[in-house]
Amino acid sequence: MSLFIARQPIFQINGQVYGYKLLHREMGQESYSCLNGDLATSSVIAGNFLSNATLESMTGGKKAFINFTEAFLTMDIATLFPPEYLVVEVLETHGDIAEIVNACLRIKSLGYMVAIGDFAFKSGLTPLLELADIIKVDFSARSDQEKAQIIQKFKHQQTKFLAEKVESHNEYEKAITLGYTYFQGYFFSKPEIVSSSTIHPSKWSQIRLMSAVNDEKIDFGKIAEIIQMDPAFSYEILRIVNSSYFSRGAEIKTIKHALIRLGIADVKKWCYITALRKQTDKKYNEIISISMIRAKFLESLATMNGGLYKSSEYTTVGIISNLDILLGSPMAVILQEMHLSEEISNTLLGKNNSTHLSQSYQLILECEQGNWQQVARIAQELGVGIGQIAEIHNEAIKWVVKFEQELT
Repeated sequence: MSLFIARQPIFQINGQVYGYKLLHREMGQESYSCLNGDLATSSVIAGNFLSNATLESMTGGKKAFINFTEAFLTMDIATLFPPEYLVVEVLETHGDIAEIVNACLRIKSLGYMVAIGDFAFKSGLTPLLELADIIKVDFSARSDQEKAQIIQKFKHQQTKFLAEKVESHNEYEKAITLGYTYFQGYFFSKPEIVSSSTIHPSKWSQIRLMSAVNDEKIDFGKIAEIIQMDPAFSYEILRIVNSSYFSRGAEIKTIKHALIRLGIADVKKWCYITALRKQTDKKYNEIISISMIRAKFLESLATMNGGLYKSSEYTTVGIISNLDILLGSPMAVILQEMHLSEEISNTLLGKNNSTHLSQSYQLILECEQGNWQQVARIAQELGVGIGQIAEIHNEAIKWVVKFEQELT
């Protein structure tokens, strides 16, 4: 069974991830309809158990927000999941409101959290709002006045408010000002450009390291020297090499020894990851996670065709695909300072969409957005089965979650 799960982060005020919305979408559809709600929810549940992808492995122990229809609420399907990881998100319903309220109260008594969408502001649905742990407000559909009034009306309760479909940093800042606690949308993935022509001096150590690992003839001594100039770099690379991913006997104590053990291909990958993890603000942790998922996905995709493609190039594209966000500079400016192939640069700048690398990159972007019709189209052009795409995407997420848990 091929099951696609779109995973969208939900943030707290401090920029850290509170949980993830896990959403199954039928091929060719951008959103749910009331008619396919049960199917969509059951697919998420099936994906959780049939593919052995537990909630914890998909969310790293953070909350998983999953849609529940009236039928699944009244059947107590939520109890299949551990309460510490699940937020039951109630879909709009036209059934017996008393039955739905009772079902919600029942699962709340078992320790589950309940989130209610702003459909419940309709007449007669107030009892749902009164039991909600989280009320979700659609920022794309509400006026500024309504966004504020909703908070004022229910702030006397213990309820938290989640701003949904927040698409810009201005909307994010506005939601914070109004009193919202959680934020869902793609605002976090849009770069805040500091300058159109320069890279901030504090970020140059990243660029130097990334340039060094892309030299035609890699000099481990030179790379080690760059890393050793920053204690954070040194500590992080040693942690990675001594982790269970690479541990092969005696503990590694020097940077140069660590680099030699890794080998050229992994030196590039892990130096990139080290640079991103230690030289950016913690509010960008999710951006780094997304970059790593992209890298792992693209690496796996490149190796599916009998080694016809350089997996290191595919990995590089994924890891540095969000550098404009992390460094606050245009991608074109950043790429001028790095020794990258023309194909990699063109892929990241969107200048050539016909190569296998650029199509593969577009594929992972469509997976992230849940644009499954485009996923199917691109997969067909690449000659890869949908089931294979679903598998390597899910495995990439689980791989990154496991890695981050080990180093935390």
